[in-house]
Amino acid sequence: SLSAESPSTTSDKDETPVPAAAEEAEAEAEADVSTSSNPARDQMEKRVASMLEEFVELQDMAEVAATLSEMGSRECFAAVVSKALELACDTPKHTGSLTKLIAQLSKDGTLASKEIEE
Repeated sequence: SLSAESPSTTSDKDETPVPAAAEEAEAEAEADVSTSSNPARDQMEKRVASMLEEFVELQDMAEVAATLSEMGSRECFAAVVSKALELACDTPKHTGSLTKLIAQLSKDGTLASKEIEE
């Protein structure tokens, strides 16, 4: 229960006082978990997004190839296309470099046409 003297509240999970900020962070973390159906996929998508952001800055195809090789899953290749589209929409100045990246990945066989179409 709350008292006028205490800035703490109690958590739903136990009766230990929890500072309000910590309780809010816990609620946000729980919300993230509830909206995330696959933590491994979320991690993969974050890594793909990071790789694309690095690519638009450095234009390093070898780094992209190395990252995709390390990830090893065909599932990540479709994510490359969708995240590249998201990034291009969010930051139109990167559209040209991202288009070149997708074209090169398609040309060298890294991306299959079905992954680009998805």
